[in-house]
Amino acid sequence: MNKNKKGFSLIELLVVVLIIGILAAVAVPKYQVMTKVSKIKALYPQMRAVVEARARYYQANRVFTTDMSALDVQIPYNRKSGNTYYTDWGLFRLYSPAQCGDAYGGCIIYSVDNTDVGIVFQLGHRKASYGSQNQGICYAPKNDSQANKICKQLGATRKSSNSTQYIYLFY
Repeated sequence: MNKNKKGFSLIELLVVVLIIGILAAVAVPKYQVMTKVSKIKALYPQMRAVVEARARYYQANRVFTTDMSALDVQIPYNRKSGNTYYTDWGLFRLYSPAQCGDAYGGCIIYSVDNTDVGIVFQLGHRKASYGSQNQGICYAPKNDSQANKICKQLGATRKSSNSTQYIYLFY
Protein backbone atom coordinates (compact mmCIF):
# COMPACT_ATOMS: atom_id res chain seq x y z
CA MET A 1 0.00 0.00 0.00
CA ASN A 2 2.17 2.74 -1.27
CA LYS A 3 0.24 5.99 -0.92
CA ASN A 4 1.12 9.15 -2.71
CA LYS A 5 1.62 11.74 0.09
CA LYS A 6 0.49 15.26 -0.71
CA GLY A 7 0.39 18.17 1.70
CA PHE A 8 1.82 18.73 5.16
CA SER A 9 1.26 16.93 8.39
CA LEU A 10 -0.35 18.69 11.33
CA ILE A 11 2.97 18.71 13.22
CA GLU A 12 4.76 20.40 10.32
CA LEU A 13 2.08 23.10 10.14
CA LEU A 14 2.24 23.66 13.91
CA VAL A 15 6.03 24.08 13.77
CA VAL A 16 5.74 26.66 10.97
CA VAL A 17 3.04 28.58 12.86
CA LEU A 18 5.16 28.48 16.01
CA ILE A 19 8.20 29.86 14.18
CA ILE A 20 6.15 32.64 12.60
CA GLY A 21 4.69 33.48 16.03
CA ILE A 22 8.14 33.73 17.61
CA LEU A 23 9.41 35.95 14.79
CA ALA A 24 6.36 38.18 15.09
CA ALA A 25 6.76 38.45 18.87
CA VAL A 26 10.30 39.73 18.36
CA ALA A 27 9.74 41.87 15.26
CA VAL A 28 6.48 43.69 16.09
CA PRO A 29 7.75 45.56 19.20
CA LYS A 30 10.91 46.59 17.34
CA TYR A 31 8.79 47.75 14.41
CA GLN A 32 6.54 49.80 16.72
CA VAL A 33 9.54 51.52 18.32
CA MET A 34 11.15 52.27 14.96
CA THR A 35 7.97 53.74 13.44
CA LYS A 36 7.56 56.04 16.45
CA VAL A 37 11.22 57.03 16.29
CA SER A 38 10.89 57.88 12.59
CA LYS A 39 7.76 59.99 13.21
CA ILE A 40 9.52 61.90 15.99
CA LYS A 41 12.67 62.40 13.88
CA ALA A 42 10.51 63.76 11.08
CA LEU A 43 9.41 66.50 13.51
CA TYR A 44 12.97 67.58 14.40
CA PRO A 45 13.17 70.24 11.67
CA GLN A 46 9.91 71.78 12.90
CA MET A 47 11.07 71.70 16.52
CA ARG A 48 14.38 73.35 15.61
CA ALA A 49 12.59 75.93 13.46
CA VAL A 50 10.42 76.94 16.41
CA VAL A 51 13.45 77.19 18.70
CA GLU A 52 15.34 79.35 16.20
CA ALA A 53 12.32 81.53 15.37
CA ARG A 54 11.73 82.19 19.05
CA ALA A 55 15.39 83.18 19.49
CA ARG A 56 15.08 85.59 16.53
CA TYR A 57 11.90 87.04 18.02
CA TYR A 58 13.71 87.59 21.32
CA GLN A 59 16.63 89.33 19.59
CA ALA A 60 14.25 91.68 17.80
CA ASN A 61 11.85 92.39 20.70
CA ARG A 62 13.83 91.59 23.89
CA VAL A 63 10.93 89.51 25.18
CA PHE A 64 9.93 85.89 24.66
CA THR A 65 6.58 85.23 23.08
CA THR A 66 4.20 82.41 23.90
CA ASP A 67 2.25 83.11 20.70
CA MET A 68 3.26 80.82 17.85
CA SER A 69 1.63 83.14 15.29
CA ALA A 70 4.15 85.86 16.27
CA LEU A 71 6.99 83.63 15.06
CA ASP A 72 8.08 83.44 11.44
CA VAL A 73 7.60 79.70 11.28
CA GLN A 74 4.72 77.54 10.18
CA ILE A 75 3.99 74.25 11.87
CA PRO A 76 1.13 72.04 10.82
CA TYR A 77 -1.23 71.91 13.75
CA ASN A 78 -4.78 70.61 14.01
CA ARG A 79 -6.04 72.79 16.83
CA LYS A 80 -4.86 75.41 19.28
CA SER A 81 -5.65 75.95 22.93
CA GLY A 82 -3.95 78.96 24.48
CA ASN A 83 -0.24 78.62 23.75
CA THR A 84 -0.54 74.90 23.02
CA TYR A 85 -0.55 73.76 19.40
CA TYR A 86 -1.70 70.18 18.76
CA THR A 87 -0.20 68.23 15.87
CA ASP A 88 -0.94 64.75 14.58
CA TRP A 89 1.68 63.24 16.85
CA GLY A 90 1.84 65.45 19.90
CA LEU A 91 1.84 69.07 20.88
CA PHE A 92 3.99 72.19 20.92
CA ARG A 93 3.79 74.38 23.98
CA LEU A 94 5.58 77.69 24.32
CA TYR A 95 6.32 78.70 27.89
CA SER A 96 7.54 81.97 29.32
CA PRO A 97 10.77 81.99 31.35
CA ALA A 98 8.74 82.25 34.57
CA GLN A 99 6.69 79.19 33.66
CA CYS A 100 9.86 77.17 33.05
CA GLY A 101 11.72 78.40 36.08
CA ASP A 102 14.35 79.55 33.59
CA ALA A 103 15.88 83.01 33.59
CA TYR A 104 17.64 82.37 30.27
CA GLY A 105 14.80 82.35 27.83
CA GLY A 106 11.90 80.08 28.48
CA CYS A 107 11.38 76.64 27.13
CA ILE A 108 9.76 75.24 24.08
CA ILE A 109 8.34 71.83 24.70
CA TYR A 110 7.34 69.30 22.13
CA SER A 111 5.45 66.56 23.85
CA VAL A 112 4.46 63.20 22.43
CA ASP A 113 1.92 62.67 25.15
CA ASN A 114 -1.23 62.20 23.09
CA THR A 115 -0.04 58.78 21.97
CA ASP A 116 0.50 55.59 23.90
CA VAL A 117 4.09 56.65 24.63
CA GLY A 118 4.60 59.27 27.32
CA ILE A 119 7.74 60.98 26.07
CA VAL A 120 8.36 64.68 26.59
CA PHE A 121 10.99 66.60 24.64
CA GLN A 122 12.26 69.97 25.72
CA LEU A 123 14.16 72.06 23.24
CA GLY A 124 15.44 75.57 23.68
CA HIS A 125 15.44 75.20 27.43
CA ARG A 126 18.46 76.00 29.52
CA LYS A 127 18.78 74.10 32.75
CA ALA A 128 22.22 74.32 34.29
CA SER A 129 21.95 70.87 35.84
CA TYR A 130 21.21 69.27 32.45
CA GLY A 131 23.35 71.07 29.94
CA SER A 132 23.54 74.01 27.62
CA GLN A 133 20.93 76.11 25.91
CA ASN A 134 19.06 74.50 23.01
CA GLN A 135 20.09 71.06 24.13
CA GLY A 136 17.36 68.48 23.70
CA ILE A 137 16.03 66.70 26.75
CA CYS A 138 13.92 63.55 26.61
CA TYR A 139 11.93 62.47 29.66
CA ALA A 140 10.66 58.89 29.74
CA PRO A 141 8.67 57.20 32.52
CA LYS A 142 10.70 54.53 34.31
CA ASN A 143 7.94 51.96 33.91
CA ASP A 144 7.58 52.50 30.14
CA SER A 145 10.23 50.39 28.44
CA GLN A 146 9.11 51.45 24.97
CA ALA A 147 9.49 55.15 25.84
CA ASN A 148 13.00 54.50 27.15
CA LYS A 149 13.90 52.58 24.00
CA ILE A 150 12.63 55.46 21.87
CA CYS A 151 14.75 58.02 23.75
CA LYS A 152 17.80 55.80 23.25
CA GLN A 153 16.99 55.19 19.57
CA LEU A 154 16.75 58.95 19.09
CA GLY A 155 20.38 59.18 20.12
CA ALA A 156 19.93 60.44 23.66
CA THR A 157 22.08 59.41 26.60
CA ARG A 158 20.62 58.87 30.05
CA LYS A 159 21.83 61.64 32.34
CA SER A 160 19.87 61.15 35.55
CA SER A 161 16.56 60.09 36.98
CA ASN A 162 14.02 60.96 39.61
CA SER A 163 11.45 58.77 41.30
CA THR A 164 9.22 58.43 38.23
CA GLN A 165 11.28 59.06 35.10
CA TYR A 166 14.63 58.84 33.37
CA ILE A 167 16.12 61.99 31.89
CA TYR A 168 18.02 61.69 28.62
CA LEU A 169 20.13 64.35 26.90
CA PHE A 170 20.94 64.91 23.24
CA TYR A 171 24.56 65.96 22.93
